[in-house]
Amino acid sequence: MSSTLWDHAAAAAEGTVLVGVSPDIGNRAVFGEFITAQVESLSFLAYQPQASEGLLTELIEFNDLLPTLPDIAIRLLKDCPCEKARVRKELLEAIRSIINFNFRNLFLGRIGELLDERILIGKGATDDETLRPLAYNMLVDLIYHVRDHLEPSLIRKMVEVYTNNLQDNSHGTFIQIISVKLMLNMAEHIARIPDKVDARYYLIMILDAIGQTFGAVNKLPKLHRQQSSDAAPDNCLAEDEPVPGGDEIDIFNAMAIKASHPGTDPVGDSILMFETIIGGLKNIFVLLKKCYIGSPIDPKSAPARREDTSYGFTAEEVVVISKLFHEGANVFRYYQRDEPAAKSNRTVLELMDSHLISRTEEEKVILEKFLAVLFCIHPSTLLDIFSDQIPTALVRAPQLRKTFPTLIESNICCLELH
Repeated sequence: MSSTLWDHAAAAAEGTVLVGVSPDIGNRAVFGEFITAQVESLSFLAYQPQASEGLLTELIEFNDLLPTLPDIAIRLLKDCPCEKARVRKELLEAIRSIINFNFRNLFLGRIGELLDERILIGKGATDDETLRPLAYNMLVDLIYHVRDHLEPSLIRKMVEVYTNNLQDNSHGTFIQIISVKLMLNMAEHIARIPDKVDARYYLIMILDAIGQTFGAVNKLPKLHRQQSSDAAPDNCLAEDEPVPGGDEIDIFNAMAIKASHPGTDPVGDSILMFETIIGGLKNIFVLLKKCYIGSPIDPKSAPARREDTSYGFTAEEVVVISKLFHEGANVFRYYQRDEPAAKSNRTVLELMDSHLISRTEEEKVILEKFLAVLFCIHPSTLLDIFSDQIPTALVRAPQLRKTFPTLIESNICCLELH
C-alpha cells in the first residue's frame, strides 16, 4: 500500500501540500481502516506516559520512538480521509496529549504545517464544522508553550492565521476568544523580533483585526436576525443538490453545510470577548513604543510622566487606531439591559462620556481600561485621531472638559500650535 500513498516529501520539495486519499488508492474503505488503525495506535502511545505515571519514558525503545511521533502525526493528518471525522478527532486529541505531557518541543519544527488549515482540519465539511475549535485550541496550547523558540517567519504565519480566525464570526466566539488571547499573550514575543519593522507591522495587524472585530460586533443583532431567518427548516443541503463524494468535498471552495452561529447568546459571548480584548489592549500600545522605527522624538515634546507613550504612527496606522476606538466605544451600548440603541454617529469622546454617567460599576471598570489606552498614545497622534471631533464634541457636550481634562486640554494645545 505504501507505493500508492501520497509522496509528501516530493510535494513539500515542490512547495505543495497533498491532503486526503491518493487517487491511486484502489480500495478507499480498506485504506480508511488502515489509517484508523494507525491513529488508534498513536493514540495508545500518546496516553501511555500518563497512564504509566512516567515509567514508559524510562524505556530506551520509547525514547527512540518519540522523535518520530510528530512526523507520523502530520502524515496521518494529511492522509486521513475526509469522511473519517471521528478518526481525525482522535488524532487531534492524541497530539494534544503528547503536547500536554511535556513533549511539545517535538512539534516545534512542524508548527508551520499545523498552521496550514488544510492539514490541521482537513477538507471535509464535517471536519471544518466540528473539529475547528478542538484543532485551533490544541494549536494555541502548543504555540504558547514553545513561544520562546518561534522563528519570525512562524510568528508571521501565526499572526495571519489567528487574526483571520478573530475576524471570522461564522464559527462562534470560542475560536475568536482563544485567538485574541493568544495574540495578546504573544505580543511581548512579537515585540522582541529583531526586525522592528516586521514587529510593528504584526502588532498593527492585531489592532486592525480587533477593530474589524469590534465593527462586526456592532452589527451583531442585525446579523443574528438574518441568520435566523435564512436558516433552512429541515434540510441543510439545497434541494436537488447532489452530495459530493469523498475528497471532492472542499470546504475552501464550497460548503455543503450551512454555517450558523453556534452560540446561544451571541451578544453575551461578544461582550466577554470585548472585555478580554480591553484587558490586554493597553500592553500592545506600550509595546509599539519599543517597535518605533522613525526618528527619535524631541524630549521637549514628549508628554510629562508618560514613559509608556507610543508615537510615530503613520497615516495608515492612525486610520486603524481611529477605527479601533470608535468601534470599541460603540460596543458599550450592548451593556444596556434593554434593546441596544442604534449605532451612534456621536464622536468617540461623547460616547465614552455617556457611558461614564449612570452606568454599572462593571461597565465603568471596563471603560476606564479602555480610556487608559488613550493615555498610552502621544498627543500628536491623538490629535490626528480626534482633531476633527473635539470642536464638535465640546459644542454638544461641554462637560467633556471635566470628564477628560488631560486629553481635551493637550489636544486643544496641539490644535492651537497647528
